[in-house]
Amino acid sequence: IQKPELLPPYPPLTGAASISYPPPFLLPKVNCNKDAAISEDGKSMSPGDWGDEVFPPEGVIGLQPGAYCLGGDFIVTEALEGNGVVILVSKGLVHLEGTIKLSAPNSKKNKHNGLLLYVPPENHHIVSLNGAAGSSYRGTILAPGSEIRLKGNDSGFGFHSQIIGYRIMSD
Repeated sequence: IQKPELLPPYPPLTGAASISYPPPFLLPKVNCNKDAAISEDGKSMSPGDWGDEVFPPEGVIGLQPGAYCLGGDFIVTEALEGNGVVILVSKGLVHLEGTIKLSAPNSKKNKHNGLLLYVPPENHHIVSLNGAAGSSYRGTILAPGSEIRLKGNDSGFGFHSQIIGYRIMSD
């Protein structure tokens, strides 16, 4: 990790006992009751089910609060911003780079309070999280069946997240 001090606690805790697989805790159930829709200007989206297509669609840089259920890949190469979002990636891979500003719901009334990204245990695709200088991630990244790769977050904000994966790697 190039800037380990951005991943609290610093220095990282080591020597913890391993957890059996599959994990012995209840996994979240993220449901989308409607289809996601692109705004008229093509720059933002409302939450919902996106199907098997690559997410987000070209031109979309903003996500409205709510749950997004993705059956395909979640790939961002330039910019994406969303507050109060939960993203379920049921089958595809995750590759985020560029200026990413995502935060999870932060209300105890929301059943997904604190959950930002969920990749179910049966999805073994790689989760790659990169960030530019203005990036911020706030919320739990839960991918218990995936390898999570953290690379190059030059942001002064860093990850304000707990990151849970089958294996976590840093370049």
